[in-house]
Amino acid sequence: MNWGLVGIFQFDLVAFLFGGAAAILSRIIYVLVAISAIWCISLFFKDNRLVTEQ
Repeated sequence: MNWGLVGIFQFDLVAFLFGGAAAILSRIIYVLVAISAIWCISLFFKDNRLVTEQ
């Protein structure tokens, strides 16, 4: 949602709520979002077929 606001309105919601883009809390949130994005990309390439043996 934040990137949509930045792209459309040039408004950074995380920076607004947590004291600017350079504030430590904002930077922590940016890092957590980046880590979760990398995790989601890795799940995209994971083989999710269930193998059941009977």
